[in-house]
Order: sequence, then C-alpha cells, then structure tokens
Amino acid sequence: MSAQRIEADLRACTDSFVNLVRAARIGDESAASKKRKAPGELVEVLAENMLLAAQDLLQTTAELKRRAFLANHGWQLAKAERMQALEHLHQRIATLEEELAKAEEELRARGRLPPRPGEADSESTDFQQLCTLVQEVHGHW
Repeated sequence: MSAQRIEADLRACTDSFVNLVRAARIGDESAASKKRKAPGELVEVLAENMLLAAQDLLQTTAELKRRAFLANHGWQLAKAERMQALEHLHQRIATLEEELAKAEEELRARGRLPPRPGEADSESTDFQQLCTLVQEVHGHW
C-alpha cells in the first residue's frame, strides 16, 4: 500500500464530490445556468463515482488499520520470544555456574587446584597453630 495509492483514492473521492456539487447546482436559474446544468443521468453517474471513490478510500483505511495491527502484534510476539530466550539463557548460565562450582570443589578436594586466595588449607592452619604454641611455651626462637 503506497502513499501514491492513498493520495489517488483521496483525490478521486474529492474530484467526484466536486463534480457532483457542480452538476447539482440549485438556485441559479439564469439562462446560462440552465444551459450548463447537467442532465439527471449525469448527476447519478457522478454520485456513483463519488460513492465508489469513497468505498475505495474506506477499503484503503481498513487495509492500513489491519497492517498496523499485524505489525504491532508481530512486534509484540517478537518481544515475547526475545524475553523467553533471555530467560532461558539466564537459567542456562545459572546451571553452568553451579556445575562449575561443583567441578571446582571436586578438583580442590582431589588436590588438583590450589586453595582459593584467603582460604587457608587445614593442614597449614594446624601447622601455624602448632608453631604458635611452641613459641609461647619455649619463648621466641
């Protein structure tokens, strides 16, 4: 549906209306006016042309409304699909983070990964406590 078609439909409706009004002039009964007056069949044809042009314009309007509705509906569907995909992605990331944490803990338990920074190994903590006790009992080395 192009802007040219809309303009053409509107122009046809307007031209038909103007022609109908010109052909159906009432009140000017001069001799020149009577010569220019259109016969009854012509007025009917002009009226029919105006009605057809108006009907085309209404069909064009209905088509524009339908397309606008479908475009809006399509946009909303696409937005809902994107939101669903995003939610799925967040769930997958959370699952991967949990799996990574479990794998990391298993590797630390097997001794294949060093302890996290700030996290003391239980053996080194025991050794430090033993050294502290020895220093307290025997004085400083």
